[in-house]
Amino acid sequence: MIKKKFRLKGDDFKRFFNLNFKKIEDENFKVFYLKNSLNYSRFSVKPPLKLFKKPTERNKIKRRIYNIIRNNLDLFKDKFFDIIIFPQKKDFLFENYKILEEKILKILTKIK
Repeated sequence: MIKKKFRLKGDDFKRFFNLNFKKIEDENFKVFYLKNSLNYSRFSVKPPLKLFKKPTERNKIKRRIYNIIRNNLDLFKDKFFDIIIFPQKKDFLFENYKILEEKILKILTKIK
């Protein structure tokens, strides 16, 4: 899990969706992002309930993605964004960690 200051919470979601956010989409993820006024990026992972029915599945995918972000946080030290990640495939629960990491980093490096 990443530190609290790097997590996007409650009121920030309301602000996020009231403003003009940008979106990057591929077959694996939907990523919404918005420039923030802080000197660090904040992240949130929201697995869709329709796709991940059980709480254990949602928690597992969140843990894996947050761990990838935590291990690669230095890639975002020059970028200051609020980022929400929506996984789009149930296969991520059973996929190899390295492959999942490549897919996430591929889409997150497109954020400008």
